[in-house]
Amino acid sequence: MGSVTFAVVFATIIHVFVTQPFGIPTGSMERTLLVGDFLFVNKWSYGYRLPMRPLAIPFLQGTIFDSGEKGNPKDDPKSYVDGVKLPYERILQFNKPQKHDVVVFNYPQDSVHTAIDRKDPYVKRCVAVAGDIFEVRAGRLFINGKPETILGDQEIQHAYIVKTGSQLDIPALYKIYGFLPVGENPLENGQYIYSFQGLTDKIAADIKQLPQVIEMKEHVMQKGDFDIRYFPRKDSNGRVLGNEDGQALNSNKIDTTNCIFPINKKWNQDWYDPLKIPKKGDVVTINQETLPEYRWIISEYEHNSLENKNGKIFINGKEANQYTIKQDYYMMVGDNRDASLDARFFGFVPEENIVGKPMFTWMSIEGAFKDSGSSYQADGWRIRWDRMFKATNTGEANKTSYWWIAAMILILFFGWEYFMKLFGKKKTEDDI
Repeated sequence: MGSVTFAVVFATIIHVFVTQPFGIPTGSMERTLLVGDFLFVNKWSYGYRLPMRPLAIPFLQGTIFDSGEKGNPKDDPKSYVDGVKLPYERILQFNKPQKHDVVVFNYPQDSVHTAIDRKDPYVKRCVAVAGDIFEVRAGRLFINGKPETILGDQEIQHAYIVKTGSQLDIPALYKIYGFLPVGENPLENGQYIYSFQGLTDKIAADIKQLPQVIEMKEHVMQKGDFDIRYFPRKDSNGRVLGNEDGQALNSNKIDTTNCIFPINKKWNQDWYDPLKIPKKGDVVTINQETLPEYRWIISEYEHNSLENKNGKIFINGKEANQYTIKQDYYMMVGDNRDASLDARFFGFVPEENIVGKPMFTWMSIEGAFKDSGSSYQADGWRIRWDRMFKATNTGEANKTSYWWIAAMILILFFGWEYFMKLFGKKKTEDDI
């Protein structure tokens, strides 16, 4: 019993004050971080962020369990006491996120949790920091007018459309390449169209050489294409309403999460005009054109009251045409560019949302999560032994091994257990 208690207390202290485990359920960082990778995140990378909801159940992020509508966390019991809150404070901050860092942060536009440290954790690459100019041209990223630098451990991917004369052996491709989300559409003439969600340059070149392939091209959206998404209409019981063809009916409320940020720009994920990342101390112009860009900063991230009425903008009750930025912001983008819900959609990430840097992968299981966006799923699961206890943020292709940390933890745990048993035995002998 003592060993169990020690293990729980020890793990809780480590989880709250030192490092936090984090799993990769989606392919937004493939093939840099794989679906099924489980990471340890260093909470001290950019200074330790003090808990903002200190009364909480250990090891649970936001909710306890799915108790209401399946997949809807808004009606689930929270794992923390929302009434006991502390302001944002970060101590011993010697570093800030840098370009190329892989960063874990709390999703800025989480509509379920108002507590910043209880919002869903995301992991992306920091591609631009406060003061930088972010831009995307034909699916390629540019920072301050220059093409991004690709690190040795970074594998950028893009979507491809492939036309074939016969059906591809997708299970065989999965065995060769692992995670490979793809949609398959047969044509009437016996040919097939495949939509690959994300391929590296090397994998794309390999697939292009397959004998069945007739045509293959990268899927890049047209410049100026713009897609506004709306929330579906629901009945009083929360069920989505549909038309005669079974298609969901849309409401008039815009789903900003799935629209390109900011929503008044005719940009898309492949063509994104230059956007300056706000920096602490910047004085920005506020008007009807710029308001969508700064709305969340003013009202949500920096906690001001904001009103837009009769063509005038009011901040904290006063008409305003300027605003001074109170903290630094960052652009976080996935390496799997065409399968990533990232800053191109949810916008700037505030410094207060930063959790830390992933240190190493302590476990990696292929098949641990379903491959979203794919018509084929990998058969079963397997442990990727070659990825375990490998460093995450090195920037180098050959990762450093951290097996010594695992050994140290095991020695500490079992050494404590042995010491406690030995101490208990000695105490019993002395009593006799």
